[in-house]
Amino acid sequence: MTPESPAPAGAPTFDAIFKVMGAVSVGNVDARVIIPAPPDLNDIPTRFGIALNVLLRDLSERTAAHHAQLATIRKQQEAILSLSTPMLVVAERVLLMPLIGVLNAERADHLIEGALEAIHTTGARVVLIDLTGLLTVDEFAAKGLIKLVQAASLLGATSLLCGIGARVAMEIKAVGADVTQLRMVSSLRAGLVEAQHCLATAPNRNGATHSS
Repeated sequence: MTPESPAPAGAPTFDAIFKVMGAVSVGNVDARVIIPAPPDLNDIPTRFGIALNVLLRDLSERTAAHHAQLATIRKQQEAILSLSTPMLVVAERVLLMPLIGVLNAERADHLIEGALEAIHTTGARVVLIDLTGLLTVDEFAAKGLIKLVQAASLLGATSLLCGIGARVAMEIKAVGADVTQLRMVSSLRAGLVEAQHCLATAPNRNGATHSS
C-alpha cells in the first residue's frame, strides 16, 4: 500500500473523520471532527522574507565561487601567456623574444608589457624579436609589433625582427603597418651579429660610441 498524502493545512485528516464516524455509529452523537486552525496569514510575509534571504545568500555564495573560478582561470591564462612568450638574456644588454605559433591581439599586448618590463629590468639595448616560428599575425598584432618597436626605442633599445617568413611579412604589409619603422634581418644568427654592431655603435653615457 502506498502511504497517503498529508492533508492540506486547515483540513481534517481521514483518521480523524473515521474516528468520528465510529463514535457516531456506537451512539456518541456529540462526536465532532476537529478542524485544525488555518495558518496565520500575517505570518506569510515573515516566512517569505526568510525564504528570500536564504535564496539571496545561496545566490551570493554561488556568485562568489564563480568569480573565484574566473580569477583562477585568468591567472592560468596569464601563466600560459608568460610561458608562450619568454624573455631571454642571450648576451650583455641583448634580449631575445622568440615568438611561436599565432600572434593575436591579446598575446601582442602581453608581449609589449613583458618586453618593456624586461628592457627596464635588464638594461637591454637591443631586442631580438625572433619570428622564425611565427605562423600568422592578425591586424591588431601587426600594429602591436610597431607599438613595441616604438616603445622600446623610447627606453633606448633597438628592436630587430629576425627570420620573418613570407606569409607573416605579407600579413603585416596587408594591414597597412608602417614597415619602415621595422629593422629586419634574415635569421636569428644575423640578428646576433647585427646586435653586436648596434652595441658597438651605440653611444655610452658620456655620449661617445663604444667603437671610438
